[in-house]
Amino acid sequence: MKLCHKSFVQYGHAVHTIKNVISGSKQFKEIPKRKGLPLIGTSLTILANGSAPKLHLHVDNGHKKLGPIFRENMGTTTAVFISDPVLMRQVFEVEGKYPKHFLPQPWIIFNEIHKCKRGLFFMDGKEWHVHRRIMNQYFLRNDVIANLSGVHQEIVKYLINRWKNFVGKEIPNLEHEFYRHSISFLIGSLAGSSYVKDINFYDMYVDKLSSVFYSIFATTAELNGKPVWLMAKLSAPGWKKFETAVQNSLEACYEIVDIIMKKRSSDGLLDKLLNEKLPLSAVVPIVADLILAAGDTTAITSQWSLYLLSGRKDVQNALLNGDIDVKSVVKETLRMYPPAIFISRMIPEDTNISGYILSEGEMVLLSLYTAGRNDDIYPSANSFKPERWMRSDVGKDFEGVVDRRAYLPFAMGARACIGKILALTQLHNTLKEIVTEFDLEFQEEVDMILRLVPVPSKPIKIKIKSRK
Repeated sequence: MKLCHKSFVQYGHAVHTIKNVISGSKQFKEIPKRKGLPLIGTSLTILANGSAPKLHLHVDNGHKKLGPIFRENMGTTTAVFISDPVLMRQVFEVEGKYPKHFLPQPWIIFNEIHKCKRGLFFMDGKEWHVHRRIMNQYFLRNDVIANLSGVHQEIVKYLINRWKNFVGKEIPNLEHEFYRHSISFLIGSLAGSSYVKDINFYDMYVDKLSSVFYSIFATTAELNGKPVWLMAKLSAPGWKKFETAVQNSLEACYEIVDIIMKKRSSDGLLDKLLNEKLPLSAVVPIVADLILAAGDTTAITSQWSLYLLSGRKDVQNALLNGDIDVKSVVKETLRMYPPAIFISRMIPEDTNISGYILSEGEMVLLSLYTAGRNDDIYPSANSFKPERWMRSDVGKDFEGVVDRRAYLPFAMGARACIGKILALTQLHNTLKEIVTEFDLEFQEEVDMILRLVPVPSKPIKIKIKSRK
């Protein structure tokens, strides 16, 4: 299948939000602002503080100095940052019928240069709305996903059997292992029950995809803060490296989608999309981008979950004994390491947020890292405490969560993550089986850096022992 062919081709405030400018509202320029230089803004400060990999800490420091809402010109981007749970949810309330979010500039430029039609993440307006409504019927229905439980169990079993070869040793290249598993889980969900009998056939393609996907996110992160348009025009090495990574990833995606279409079963999600009579020119890029997204977000969350569990034998035992639910472990991991450190929304019309007027087109970034590490919301916020998500009684609030409105790992509203149910299904099933089968031994600490998503600063090393 030809690449991009046209035919496939802070908490505790009482805040009121209204869509019209009202008397007494403060102007945008009155929002607390981080000091910077003309034109280049705070870009030099960001560079001095560790550049893009440490941007979450730079923004977190801004909130500590300026409060739950502030604005900043970072040189290439100007945005309003919000960390207050109430304000964050109000942003979703005013996002409009067709919510718009920020797209990484390198991806936009690539799509324009190559006239490349992409999936749901890149769509806006009515086009996005039409396709999103169709996908909601299948991807966001628990019964539809539950119908694939047999497929999911076999995929998890395949991982467990693969890992039995590593018993008594460190898992080699944990990131690659979870990339493989996440891609396999999504492909299996798309293909349906036929995937189980063909799982060994697909293995070669899963391995190829997991190898090429890593580079697309790494090379995108390397372009942060750089004059990407100029680099693309000059075919600079950094741009060519990114361009090649995207081309290889999309080609691999289109290849596997072509195979799934031929081998799919009626219970698979791809078959259901095709039954909606959508043109292939829409379905193929949508499905390709779903596979691409699964390769980084769920895979990275799986890594962080195992990292946190490996350092807490008591939590592993509590999971085995049923004293802690695996859902609590996943929630705590997503609180500490949300797949999207910042959730973006473009303000659709002049809006009052926290008494300030935000004009149409302003970009708002919700600071999930800051909210998730706030001791006023989550006591001992820097500690891994899955028990905080347990309820003392049915209907009661969580024991260790002061304001659960701060928990937004999948965003909310019309543009919330389309893969939420699939991702949680994978995480819950996989982690439960891993802990049941293996004892996890912590090897060394790692820091978190940003590579579009929060990734370990160095490879996570975990040794496994059989519990049998």
